[in-house]
Amino acid sequence: MKTTTENLTEKELKKLRLIIFVLSCILFIISLTQTAYITEPADSIASHAFIAFLTGWLNFMGPGISWFANPLLIISWILLLNNKIKFSLISSFISVLFCLSFLLFNKIALDEAVNYGEILGYGTGYWFWLTSCIIALIGSILINYKEKNINLDN
Repeated sequence: MKTTTENLTEKELKKLRLIIFVLSCILFIISLTQTAYITEPADSIASHAFIAFLTGWLNFMGPGISWFANPLLIISWILLLNNKIKFSLISSFISVLFCLSFLLFNKIALDEAVNYGEILGYGTGYWFWLTSCIIALIGSILINYKEKNINLDN
């Protein structure tokens, strides 16, 4: 039978997992409403984060490789909610790496005819997206640390 202290800590961890999930999701959703990157020509619809989310995988041989942060982030959320913290930590870490890989590219396809434009800067959508992945990673690290401390105390 579990003691009151153990039940309390389990409830706290569950609440913390939920807070991290919700915060990361909110930042991700906000990112989709923003400009992901700034290009020349500036009127490229592909620079809108929601369009980049839908079509980014099409350019997987270039900057689109960064798009793979999205399924990894979603997987990390699922693992986090299902208390698979170590796997969530790994998934969110790789997600952050994929997000950061976007900074390594200086050109991106602007349309379906694969006309390329220079990436001049990064919009708020990109930074919200990256922050969403980082929150999932930091949250997984924090929960993993707290779980280890609970196990050491018992």
